[in-house]
Amino acid sequence: MKDNSVFQFVILEMSALVNPLAEVIEKLTKADESDSFIREEYLFLSVGEAVRKLSSIMENPPSVTMQQEQPPYMSPPTELPVESPEYSNNV
Repeated sequence: MKDNSVFQFVILEMSALVNPLAEVIEKLTKADESDSFIREEYLFLSVGEAVRKLSSIMENPPSVTMQQEQPPYMSPPTELPVESPEYSNNV
């Protein structure tokens, strides 16, 4: 069971859209104004094509760090300095 959950995590990180209708593409394009969520290299005409591409990525991961690959909405929040007045215990 644990192996399956790890595999599911990988699939979620490597999402693909297979043979979307034009209407679906239009809605996704409107929702993704910054072009950071839906990228052309993850749109496929067949499931076999998607599996081959994603399998090759899993076998030969790009040399890009995870931070560079993440869309802007996934970036970690900025940390406030410890001396910040918001975190002061002396009120």
